[in-house]
Formats: sequence, C-alpha cells, structure tokens
Amino acid sequence: MASTLAAPPADLTNERVAYARLLALGLQHVLVMYAGTVAVPLIVGSALHLPKGIVMFGMVAATGVRILGSIDFNRHRHNLFIVAIAIGFGTIPTLALTFFQYLPRWLEPATHSGIVLGTLVAVILNLYYNGMQPAEHAMRAAAATTHSAE
Repeated sequence: MASTLAAPPADLTNERVAYARLLALGLQHVLVMYAGTVAVPLIVGSALHLPKGIVMFGMVAATGVRILGSIDFNRHRHNLFIVAIAIGFGTIPTLALTFFQYLPRWLEPATHSGIVLGTLVAVILNLYYNGMQPAEHAMRAAAATTHSAE
C-alpha cells in the first residue's frame, strides 16, 4: 500500500544500510590513518615476535621525540624544566609502585598511568609557566608544527 502512494517503506532496514554506508565513508580516512600508523607497526612487530606493548611504547616514544624536536628550548626557558618534570612524574607509577598509596582512590586513574600523570603535569606546568596563548598564535604554531614534519 505504501509503495502505491509513493510513501517510504514501513521497514527501516533500507535506511539503516544507507546510514551504515555513509558512516563507513565518513570514517574511511580515520581507518586508513589507523592502518598506517598502528596496524602496520604491530604487524611488523608480531612478525619479529616482539610483544605488542614494546611496539606501542616505541611508537609513542617516537611521536614524543618528534614533538619535542619542534619545541624551542632557547626562547622559552621553562620548556626544558617542564619536559624534565613531566617525564619524571610519568615514570613514578612504573618505578615507585607505592608512591601514591595514601592518596584517595578516586585519583587512581590519574596516578596509576604514567601517560596520564605525565600529561597532566606537563599541561599544568605549561599553563603556569607559559600561560595561555591567543587562539591565532596557537593555531599558527600548531600548523607550523604539523606541516613542518611532512
């Protein structure tokens, strides 16, 4: 009856398929970037019989080194201090397991992960020492950092 009156079908299955295809097309670039940055090193690492954790750590460390290479340590004198303290705090959960044992339990997500703890310390110290930048300056610096690596 609906088709004779040019109405949409009563079954929504056809619409779900179209939404799924649109979603897949929209996420295509994300999936390709994931395949190139995460999947390929993991495949090569597994072919060499390396643990996945070692490969992922290497990828994160290499990305961090690339980011640190774009920082001007001469013009902003506090940046070296910020990096040193953030790396130091980031190693605490691995090297001193009982360091945070007397803190409240709701802080455990931040204190049991070196990446989270190091990132929080770096962001807080950066805001304290370097302050907030105007949006235009931050966008220019981010674009220069992103496009200089290509």
